[in-house]
Amino acid sequence: MRIREVRHQATTLAEAVSDIRIGVLVKRQNNLWKEVNTAFFKAMALNGIVRRLVLLSPHQFIYINSIFYAPYLYFMFLTIMGAY
Repeated sequence: MRIREVRHQATTLAEAVSDIRIGVLVKRQNNLWKEVNTAFFKAMALNGIVRRLVLLSPHQFIYINSIFYAPYLYFMFLTIMGAY
C-alpha cells in the first residue's frame, strides 16, 4: 500500500468517525456515544501517527503500519457497524 493511500485512508477514517460522533450525539444514546467518542479520539491519534510515520523510510513505514493500522481498521469497522 502506498504511503499516500494510507494517509488518505487515515484522514477518511477520522472524518467518518467524526460524522458518526455527530449522529450519535443527535440520537442521544449514552453508551454508544461513549464508545464512538473513544473511537473518534483514537482515529485522530492514528491520523497523527500515520503523519509521523511518513517521515520514515518506506520499509520501516510498511513494517510499523502492518502492526498498528490493519487491526485498528478492523476495530473501527466493527464500531461503525455497531452504530447503525
